[in-house]
Amino acid sequence: MAHFGVKYVDYGTDLKVVERAVKEETSGPGQLLGYRSMHKKLREHHHLAVPRGLVYDVMTQIDPEERERESQGKVGQKKRHRGTTGTFTSLGPNHTYSGDGHDKLMDVMNNTFPLAVYGLQDVFSGYILYLKLWPSNSDPKVIGKWYLEYLYKSRVISQHLRLDRGSETGIMATIHAYLRQTDEDIERWWRELHKRLEKFFKRQLRMLLEKGYYDPDDEMDRHMLAFVFIPKCQAFGEDFLPAAVRTECERIITDVDGIKPTDAANTFLFLKAHYNQEHST
Repeated sequence: MAHFGVKYVDYGTDLKVVERAVKEETSGPGQLLGYRSMHKKLREHHHLAVPRGLVYDVMTQIDPEERERESQGKVGQKKRHRGTTGTFTSLGPNHTYSGDGHDKLMDVMNNTFPLAVYGLQDVFSGYILYLKLWPSNSDPKVIGKWYLEYLYKSRVISQHLRLDRGSETGIMATIHAYLRQTDEDIERWWRELHKRLEKFFKRQLRMLLEKGYYDPDDEMDRHMLAFVFIPKCQAFGEDFLPAAVRTECERIITDVDGIKPTDAANTFLFLKAHYNQEHST
């Protein structure tokens, strides 16, 4: 690669470009990333082949208090100093897929917020094959539909499918068994997701609940919260709301895709206030 001038690290990258990319990431859920994860994100999403030490220095300059908090915990420590971890092996790519639901965003009794996650991971590589956000992850027809859509799109099926024993996975397991005919697993990835992404949105969700702005027993509140937060947590084109509710929400919030992640809670309050005002007269 050196012969063709291809370098893994580009020491000539403009510092202002790096600062701009880091500020863009830290304005959203990226503010919870450690410098190693930020370095990886800059390489993959911003195509910046910068040294990892430079990323740390820029993050320290932008938010020194956050870096200080990291130094008190495990983020940023050498892996050999974090303690021992278990050994997990797999025979190769597409040998085993691991599927599981994640309910941390739903909060108390897994029913407070209609923000359920379900994902499928290739065990060997750790690659997330798909990640879905929906008002519920306990409907076996929905879980099975996502799996069938993935198989149809990828044209690849694993030899083994690892799932929890639950009613929501019955159709998914049946599809796999029928088509076959003849945990580095996803649980650890959920912990990473919670640490890096969910805490960002959970602060807004808890604020709405604790201050009484959101009523988990009010069906319209649940619909409006899903309308605002699901597109912010994941770009998702399927229709997860009743048509009448979506039309009503889009009439008030005409550009939900343009909302910044940091404004999700305020957007929900704006939507709810306008809705209540119009339907109280």
